Amino acid sequence: MKKQMCLAALCLLVAAGGCAQLPDSAPGGNTGETAREAAVPAAEGNLYRLSAETPQGVYNVDGGRGQYFLDYAAAENRPLCAVPGCTHTGEGCAARLPEGTYGLFLYPLTDGSLVYSLQDDASYSFWRMDGDGGNRQELARMAEENATWNFLCADEAYLYLYDVTYGEEGEQFTVSRLPLTGGTPETLWSKTEYTAPELLGVNGRELVLLWYDWSERETVPPADTTEDMPWEEIRERMAAYDAEMAKVTGKFRVTRCSVDTGEEQVVDAWTSNYGSAGRTLYWELDRLYWFDCEEPGPLHWVTADGQTGELAVDWPQEVTQWQGDLYINLECRILLDKMLLTVCETQGTDPVVSRYALDLETGTLQEIPLQYVANATQQPVSIEGQGENCLAVIFEEQVQMGTYLDTDGMPATSMETHRRYGLISTEDFLAGIPNYREIQMDME
Repeated sequence: MKKQMCLAALCLLVAAGGCAQLPDSAPGGNTGETAREAAVPAAEGNLYRLSAETPQGVYNVDGGRGQYFLDYAAAENRPLCAVPGCTHTGEGCAARLPEGTYGLFLYPLTDGSLVYSLQDDASYSFWRMDGDGGNRQELARMAEENATWNFLCADEAYLYLYDVTYGEEGEQFTVSRLPLTGGTPETLWSKTEYTAPELLGVNGRELVLLWYDWSERETVPPADTTEDMPWEEIRERMAAYDAEMAKVTGKFRVTRCSVDTGEEQVVDAWTSNYGSAGRTLYWELDRLYWFDCEEPGPLHWVTADGQTGELAVDWPQEVTQWQGDLYINLECRILLDKMLLTVCETQGTDPVVSRYALDLETGTLQEIPLQYVANATQQPVSIEGQGENCLAVIFEEQVQMGTYLDTDGMPATSMETHRRYGLISTEDFLAGIPNYREIQMDME
């Protein structure tokens, strides 16, 4: 339970596309019909990881309702609408998604155009548009059919997609490629494992994937309890069940997997006790970094070709001498040669989350004290995007009771969360100076 509390406290710290490479593109460009119609028959060049972040700003989807570009230079969240004279206030605005659909992801491509995905009750669809939100084109539509579809990565000719279907033997992970000009996705390969993998990064024309297998837990019978059983007996049986589950181990591996053929090579592999992944990971360029996520120790690394090494880390005493539960999390960001990480410490019921910057040359840790209250927990400010010399963050959150008209026309109340977004220079962020330039959020 304590580990779950730490994970819940850390979940708001994950920024969309935080681990991805940053394409140098921004809205306003027009790919043109010639570029759209120039079909490339074969895949070319290296893959690149799709990311909502660019040096100029971050693309975002507001609660599945609208598409925006958070412009760092202007400090505003601008609707992606190219309709002349549009006030961006009504359903007719092109940035507003069609009724009955939910916007999932929004990414820039290297040519300045954008791709995004929509979900409705019956299907997933993938779209492409110009950088300013104009010239929208549906690339493909797939029936849901007990499958989950998503973007994986791209090259200069194709989008690479994956879908996951669920069966008795596990989860089938299938990789397909979709021409940037649209068409029917072509299945490249599939694998069935206990669970579908997580994409950590790309390496040339390889996907870097994290696979994990907790199938051993299926061998532990559930606790045999009934509602009319005395509480002491229920507690004893649950304790016995927990003791058996504590013996369960999970198997983990990170692989380099050819996007074209599915052929894989293992980068690293390990096991861990039930309830923990054992490691926190970050793939950057051609290197996998990792920490033991529950024990402060060195930063380890292994390269794509198998070279290994480690960096001794000067952990502060408040971490090394902590007597409660501990959870270390790599944030998949590097700022001025410093790697960001968080440490969640729990004792009793209250988690304490701290952020640090790790100097990759010396191994020294510098605490970054900028915090705010979110989900009733004091925690580091949430990083929403990373520019060339600044960060977009949430630095304040207020929860209030709001009033609205219900479907019967009667007034009703609900909890509403209001967040303040701001830009802060990389230097001020690392120094812990709360010098925010507030961002105008147009999400009404």
